[in-house]
Amino acid sequence: MFKQVFHYLAVVTIGVAAKPLVSLFPDEKTGFQMVVIIFAVAAVIALWTTFFSYREKSVELVHAVKYGIRDVYKIFFYNRPLQIAFSAYFAVALSGAMQWSAAIYYCKYNLQSEKYIPILLGVTLVSILIGSALSPLVASRLGKRRTYIFGVGLFCIGYTTMFFLPYSRIPFIMACAMLSSLGTGIANVVALSMMADTVEYNEWKTGIRPEGVVFSSATLTLKMGGALSSAIAGYLLTAMGYVPNVEQTATALMGILLLVTLIPVGIKLCAITLMYFYPLDEATHASILLDLKKRNGQ
Repeated sequence: MFKQVFHYLAVVTIGVAAKPLVSLFPDEKTGFQMVVIIFAVAAVIALWTTFFSYREKSVELVHAVKYGIRDVYKIFFYNRPLQIAFSAYFAVALSGAMQWSAAIYYCKYNLQSEKYIPILLGVTLVSILIGSALSPLVASRLGKRRTYIFGVGLFCIGYTTMFFLPYSRIPFIMACAMLSSLGTGIANVVALSMMADTVEYNEWKTGIRPEGVVFSSATLTLKMGGALSSAIAGYLLTAMGYVPNVEQTATALMGILLLVTLIPVGIKLCAITLMYFYPLDEATHASILLDLKKRNGQ
């Protein structure tokens, strides 16, 4: 949970601060170049500080386990819960990145004011942060599968409502973004937690405990979602007749609106459908852990 919370805290800071920082420079092009450099330098400093200051808590030597291509294939092919959890996480990453790609265009052209960019991003990211913090509490009451469906359901309700709102109803638009982002935060954290559960399932099923493979693949999934969403957004905007820095046609405005609302909603609905088939409920997972303890003589 803490990884997700601090991740979104950093994203909140960047999303809200970027536009005001850009405005400090003589022109927008120079501003964006300098702001990217500033953020990049800050990231490098943070990464190197972490690298040189971190110390392992355990003094025991851990022998690395190497997996071949066949092992990785076995991990994914025979682990149905992992397949569903990965698909659900990919849906979150893809739809979220797609909205981020289109949010600036939505504020600039649909809402007709760039002043709403930091407000929309700030509301979105703070709500995701709150949802991430609330996710373990909700999961303790509903269970992980239902918590994911609940969070994604909030997302779908909020952005479907937003699609039908007039652009003049700014407070209601922000409220819809807040509700949907709260659901995103809830779903994000529990999706990662479900992937962790599939590690024990894989060990129980195949004898392989692939934490590194699973979580490194989760990072890859997040990056793939971001890359694919940018490509989809670019192709759709071009197909709808988007032309930068001019007044947009009704078709182009509709394309931007769809990228922010109904297309991500459609992706999330597919994820909800998949999640109904997720077989690892809390009782099953507890039974697997008990069986693993017996196997290991604990």
